[in-house]
Amino acid sequence: WNLIDNLSGVPIIHTMKRVNFHLTSLELEALKELSKRSGLSVAELIRRAIDAYLKLEVGNAQTG
Repeated sequence: WNLIDNLSGVPIIHTMKRVNFHLTSLELEALKELSKRSGLSVAELIRRAIDAYLKLEVGNAQTG
């Protein structure tokens, strides 16, 4: 999930793919509110949340 290759220091280019999923009304409203406060898009907030979750799970898989 790194944006920079650890060995060469060269930025890694990630292409994005469009996905479709469902959120509850409460989840979407909370994301919209956080988006307004943070200045980040809802999509960016979701990407960051997914990245954080994946890092946690990968860390757990490596230690467990």
